[in-house]
Amino acid sequence: MRIDLRHGDCLNRLLDFDAGAIEIIVSDPPYELSFMGRKWDGTGIAYSPEFWGKVFQALASGGVVKVFGATRTFHRMCQAMEAAGLVLEPEDSLEAWVYGSGFPKSMNIAKAIDRMVDGEPEESEEPEEPEESGADGPTAPARSEEAQRWEGWGTALKPAWEPIVVGRKP
Repeated sequence: MRIDLRHGDCLNRLLDFDAGAIEIIVSDPPYELSFMGRKWDGTGIAYSPEFWGKVFQALASGGVVKVFGATRTFHRMCQAMEAAGLVLEPEDSLEAWVYGSGFPKSMNIAKAIDRMVDGEPEESEEPEEPEESGADGPTAPARSEEAQRWEGWGTALKPAWEPIVVGRKP
């Protein structure tokens, strides 16, 4: 067995290989969640049929690609992979990485209700500080009656798994 591990931007490194030269590709592209406003997480590469077409071209017949994704966006990546010609078979096209670390990426429902009542634009979903304390001390309580009913509730659970999509070149 021969392993050729190369570091670099995959868009450029894929061009280093002849068509059909790679047996397996493992990738962890940006998840396109706009995580905390970071630009590196919004490149569009995960949803790009053109990128997956380059992967398809580099793979040998029967070659496999394993790609990490986000639970709420991996379906878009799957569509792009299939559009490029990769085959995703339901019985063996999804694996998972399960873990216990991480923090909830949640929206405080009470705060969102208060924003709606006040007519303020909605903020992007970002991790919230625990309700007991924020950066400036205790968090301000909900103002509206409806928001007070939802005080302490959020929209997301702590992340605990990431899908790994398995595709192959026919």
